[in-house]
Amino acid sequence: MPIYWSAVPGVVIMYNEKFNVTIKNATATDSTICLPADIRAKKEYKYRDQLKIIGGNSEIRVDVVESDNFGTINLNENHLHQLGLYINQQVSACFQSIDKIKIGPYIGVFVNIGSLNSLMKGTPYKRLLELIKASKEENAIVYFMSIRSINWPEMRISAYSYNFNDNLWELKKFPFPDVIYDRGGGFLPNQMPVAKYIRHQFDNVETLIKFNSQHYFNKWEVYQRLASYEEIVSYLPDTLYCTNTNDGSIGNIMAMLNKYNTVYLKAILGSNGKQVIRLMKVHCGYEINYFKNKPVTENLSTIEEAVNRAKELLSSTSYIVQQGIDVLQYKERNIDMRALMQRNRKGQWQIVAVPVRIAAKNCSITSTSAGSSCYLFEEALINLFDYSVKDITKLKNEITRLLYTTVQAIEAEYGTFGELGIDIAIDNNGKLWFIECNAKPGKDTIFLSKNEEAYKKSFRLPIQYSQYLTGFTN
Repeated sequence: MPIYWSAVPGVVIMYNEKFNVTIKNATATDSTICLPADIRAKKEYKYRDQLKIIGGNSEIRVDVVESDNFGTINLNENHLHQLGLYINQQVSACFQSIDKIKIGPYIGVFVNIGSLNSLMKGTPYKRLLELIKASKEENAIVYFMSIRSINWPEMRISAYSYNFNDNLWELKKFPFPDVIYDRGGGFLPNQMPVAKYIRHQFDNVETLIKFNSQHYFNKWEVYQRLASYEEIVSYLPDTLYCTNTNDGSIGNIMAMLNKYNTVYLKAILGSNGKQVIRLMKVHCGYEINYFKNKPVTENLSTIEEAVNRAKELLSSTSYIVQQGIDVLQYKERNIDMRALMQRNRKGQWQIVAVPVRIAAKNCSITSTSAGSSCYLFEEALINLFDYSVKDITKLKNEITRLLYTTVQAIEAEYGTFGELGIDIAIDNNGKLWFIECNAKPGKDTIFLSKNEEAYKKSFRLPIQYSQYLTGFTN
């Protein structure tokens, strides 16, 4: 029997008269709406001849009609184009006032150019396909956009969406969205300034709601900020800041290596295990391990040679040197966990899953891009480490406290998020450690652990959180 993660109470924002409507093609030149029977029967709506329909930043006017097609909006071609909708598309609707109906929410998913190209070719990344499936289940309007998608003077978006009528991806124009779900990691170096500018422009749109706009977390900055929290500091590995231009950094690395025997050098910006080097003492000198298309191990005679080689491998001029933790291992392979935290349709944080990652053979990092294996939390601890249900319950309680405390601290320091990936590890003494957090968490660890329910949920929750932010919740 699974041991469920706990949730934290929150609040619900709700508009009155929320309902679903189906988009139809108008048979006449005028666009019309036939309200659901239970709403039309109410006296405040019964005698209205016209209503305004708001979609994103666009607004149209429609006639209210009586027919047997309750819960339909019949749009002419101009209005279909203006609102970026498809025939037979089901969308959520709610009254903003006595004469205004808002449909949506319109969710613009901000992605990198590579993701957009995959849609253009009709070969979408799996995560994009899952997100569009979730949007259909939730009756939300989702489209994918990038740094070249926005017409700022007209406040219109040229974006990719899925046409379920013809089963194909289409590039079409949309109103400016209600919500930006920022998944824009992995921009090329020459694209990063443009992405930064776009995010700044988003900040200037007062009506626009954004979440997860943080690009990458600065590892040193995160360490410094979390270290100021008494309830978190004991979970943090000893960490120092270094630069390739500071001669004193070599001394810091040597001091840490003498203290812990194993240290990790990590670029302060980066993800997927890139720019991470393990440096350790061995009986015949020093060993460096890193991943470059495959795990690579190099042996050096002196500490000076080892430190200089590690610095050569780091393209970043700024990095941290971090205490190496004697983590749990399975067949001499390091083990850690990637927790996915997301907000739900009530705005509450919840733990979606905590898959266990086992590093590939001879590899010092546990990133899935480096070939690690992923397992369900209970499955790994029971089958590989002989944990009892009591042991797992105790560990889950501590992990739960650490995760909720961490997201609260991160939001206090960086602002509101809709999701966070948090890497944690257990050492051979059973102590829990915080490793790092990720502002653009992938869901591949959940997929590879074969947790289908949590995997699908991980794509529905950002849609549901967007509904919460815009009032489309019951």
